[in-house]
Amino acid sequence: MLLPVPDILLDSEASKLCNEIQDLEAKLVHLQEQAETEDKACSHLSRSIDTLKTQIPHNKSQLNELTNIISLHNSALELKRREAAHAKEFIAAQHAQQASLDALALRFENDCLKSEDRLEELENLNISIKNDYNQWNLTEDERKEVIDRAVQEGKVQSREMAELHRQLEASSIEAATANQACKLQKSKTKTSNMQVENIRKALSAAQEEAAVLRRRLDETELALVERTTALEREARSAIAADEELIKARNQVEIAKGGLDAELAAGKELSMAAASAERRHVDVERRARTVQSLLNDARQDQTVAQMELRQRDVDSKQAKAFAQAKLAQAGHSARYLAELLQKHREMEEAIEGHETVEKSSKERQSVVIAHVKGVKQQNDGLDKKIAELSKQKILLQQERESLKERCLDRETVLSDTQAQSNALDSKAEKLREQLQHHEGALYRVDFQLLMAKRAAALATLAAEPGIGLHNQSPASRRVLKQELQTDLEKSRIAQKKQVRTVWDVEAAAQHVGDAASALQEEVNKISEQQKIEELALKTAESNLRASTIARENAQMAVDRASMTLARSQKGFADKARTVLQLSAAVEEGELSFKNRASELENKLQELSVDHHAAVNALQASKNALTPRTVAVSTASATLSTLQLKTQLATPAETEERKEKTATTEGGVAGVCAELQRQVEELQAALATAEADCDVLEHALTAQKEATALANRCKLKVYS
Repeated sequence: MLLPVPDILLDSEASKLCNEIQDLEAKLVHLQEQAETEDKACSHLSRSIDTLKTQIPHNKSQLNELTNIISLHNSALELKRREAAHAKEFIAAQHAQQASLDALALRFENDCLKSEDRLEELENLNISIKNDYNQWNLTEDERKEVIDRAVQEGKVQSREMAELHRQLEASSIEAATANQACKLQKSKTKTSNMQVENIRKALSAAQEEAAVLRRRLDETELALVERTTALEREARSAIAADEELIKARNQVEIAKGGLDAELAAGKELSMAAASAERRHVDVERRARTVQSLLNDARQDQTVAQMELRQRDVDSKQAKAFAQAKLAQAGHSARYLAELLQKHREMEEAIEGHETVEKSSKERQSVVIAHVKGVKQQNDGLDKKIAELSKQKILLQQERESLKERCLDRETVLSDTQAQSNALDSKAEKLREQLQHHEGALYRVDFQLLMAKRAAALATLAAEPGIGLHNQSPASRRVLKQELQTDLEKSRIAQKKQVRTVWDVEAAAQHVGDAASALQEEVNKISEQQKIEELALKTAESNLRASTIARENAQMAVDRASMTLARSQKGFADKARTVLQLSAAVEEGELSFKNRASELENKLQELSVDHHAAVNALQASKNALTPRTVAVSTASATLSTLQLKTQLATPAETEERKEKTATTEGGVAGVCAELQRQVEELQAALATAEADCDVLEHALTAQKEATALANRCKLKVYS
């Protein structure tokens, strides 16, 4: 029997409504997935914010370390500046000493000029003696001997003159070398001062950059806190939207109670779907806002990290440059410190002890500030522990809500399975109806065949020669009307059967589509179950992670307390070390004072010996004058005797020759005495050179004492 058409239309409308309900459920599932992804993004963002908060104290500690290093560099620069001032004073003393040496060289040059004048007088005297000898009546051999002696004496005097000239040139070269050394030392001092100034400027720039970086870190931290609060508000709004979506889904499930109620509530569901879509759009907009805020936070974080890395690289480069310049300044300062006087070093050691006391006080204040910082970190860790406990409670609540969602999904799955079973039974009925309609089609085909056969018979009857023409017109009209009626009925039945077949095929196609849609819905629900199970596992892992984070925070608190105890112990050790170093500095000062007094006494003795040697040299030079006068007197006497010899008798001549020989012997004795005095002068000069060596040894001892004082100061400062 044929199925009525209104029932099929009602089923099609019911299937359309079911499809709309399924679409709404799919949208609800999609919105729930988006809400869960937003929850995950919020949790990830909170973890990243916590990570940034944990990185901020580390960056602050690095900035504090850089500040301490800069303060140490400033103290070192102050020491180098003081050493440069002492070096300038020592250079001034060296200039004064150089002036005294120049005056001494000028006086020595004047003495040399006087000696040259005296030698010229002696040469003139020798020439006169030679002329007198030429006038004598001497033999050729005697004349040669006299000339040879005079030549030898001239050579000796010329050698003495050359020696005096060499000494004068050596003294002038030493004076020029000393002047060049002083100029070089001035240039080095100026260069070191410029380098120290550049280092101070670089350190001040580094301090300003560190302050700017600290301000930027504080601003970044405030911005992160504000964005965290905004994200929390967005997360709460997303949770509210999720609750509204759950309410809409409950309304949809209530709407499944009956077909009439569903048709009546179709408009309300469409309105709810529209509002849900609007909320979905709002949630998507909020999600985009949250994502943009998250991207901005990440960009700010990357920019801050890049700036930190760049500042770190710049600080390292500045530190390396400062270390190199400090090494150069230290080299030049050590070179200058080798020339410092002992009493200046003692004053600097006393000032160094005072600076050590100041630095110890500063370090004590730094340690106290560090202790306060550790306490603040402990307070921050307590706050973080409280926040983690709150997050744990929230995660537990989220876990409960996820369990409830799983139960709701199970009920939805059971309802969907029941609907699928009902649709299967309906499809079975439709298959039976299809078979019934196929039998009806077979019957219609048979009726059509019979109608065609009747039409063929009627056509044959209408032709001439057939027995129908023999019938009466009334019977022919009746027969024709019957045939037309049967043909019309068969056509109407055929149209009805074709329409019924089409409706059945459409219903079967609709049922197949509904079955495939239900299968897809079942697959989606199973996937959603898997996702919710995964979310539940993720929540459990987050809970475990929060527990681990709390334990780590407690361990960090313990480590901070241990670090505080170690820092207090280290401060006590440093205080004891400072006391020991102060005692060692006092002992070093006493030893330095004793050594300085010994060196001063030795220098006074050496200066006395040097003055005595100079006086002896001057006395020897003064003693040359009467000797020269005696030589000239002897020469005059010798010439007088020669004249008398020429005028005397042979006996007187013999006597005069004996006297002349005696006079020549006296002259030779005088020359020998002069040679001995020259040797004594050379010995005195050698003694003076030895005294200069002793003075150099004393200066070396001063350098060693200066180096020892510098090492003690470095130990105290370190």
